[in-house]
Amino acid sequence: MWRGFYLSLIFSIILVFLAPSILSSGKWITFFENHQIGISNESLALIGILMGGGVTFLGGLLDDRHSLSPRRKMVWQVSGSLIAIAAGYRLDFYKVFWNHWSGEFLFAVPVTLLWMMFLINAFNLLDNMDGLSAGVAAITTTFFAIYAHWQGEYFLAAAMTCLIGSLLGFLRYNWNPSRIFMGDGGALLVGFLVAAFTCRCTYYRATPSSLLASLIGEEGVQARQGLLSILTPLVIMAVPIFDTTSVVFIRWRNGKPLMQGDTNHFSHRLVSLGLTQKNAVLVIYLVTIFTGLGALILQSASVKQAVLVFLQVLSVFAMIILLENRQRQVNAEGKGTVTCAGK
Repeated sequence: MWRGFYLSLIFSIILVFLAPSILSSGKWITFFENHQIGISNESLALIGILMGGGVTFLGGLLDDRHSLSPRRKMVWQVSGSLIAIAAGYRLDFYKVFWNHWSGEFLFAVPVTLLWMMFLINAFNLLDNMDGLSAGVAAITTTFFAIYAHWQGEYFLAAAMTCLIGSLLGFLRYNWNPSRIFMGDGGALLVGFLVAAFTCRCTYYRATPSSLLASLIGEEGVQARQGLLSILTPLVIMAVPIFDTTSVVFIRWRNGKPLMQGDTNHFSHRLVSLGLTQKNAVLVIYLVTIFTGLGALILQSASVKQAVLVFLQVLSVFAMIILLENRQRQVNAEGKGTVTCAGK
């Protein structure tokens, strides 16, 4: 089950890291020698993701066996996230506005922690139908791997490829009707890994010294491009963000506990529209692919092009919301008709 997934993923990442030592001859050694310095520089990041992922995975396993309280689950998640943050997995978006060392602690650390906690729980919430969380994670990670490769971050792209392979191998047995299941241990681990990888990606190169430099002067164009680029993870993660925020809103509106499970997820709402579970999962896959493709052009998009990407993404989800609202109206009218007939 997910113990095998965790071990296979960790083994694959370690193998990539140790490859230069293992392959001492042949054509591959030249390739690895060219990247030896880069691989060595990633040693701390490797330790961080192994330890942080292990802590998060252990917390999920304990929850599967003993049903931990939300507070205790959060302790495990925060601990794993802080280990990753200490190892260098941080969102340094603040450099677009203010390239100062204090921004690391005032902005990067708290925002990264919130982002990681959000995604860890978002993929846990997505684990409500066979193949859904693993499939969405594989698709989003594929786009981040492509982005990392374009940025020249080959070790990061290779690590994400290891995750994609593990997810696809698991998905083969998790597709409806599934033979194995994620559980909290697997879902929280997937969320942690995806979140950590998104924090490790470089979304921009320009780092102006102040907010003023982003508004005037020669650095203005580069700064605006940096602002567009840092929105890339939000667009790629549009489906997990939409699912989590909509579920939380529905629970809050109905006066139900935010941490209590229900059938108000994006996938469940698609099933209420008449789709089968398999088709609902496939639709979510397609929406995830659609948003991911749009996100890839943000690296070099102009302001007008970026606006078009965001409008496209918003239009898709607006259409879905309109369909869901219409279905609720039809269901309400049907119940009212049945009640009148009964009278």
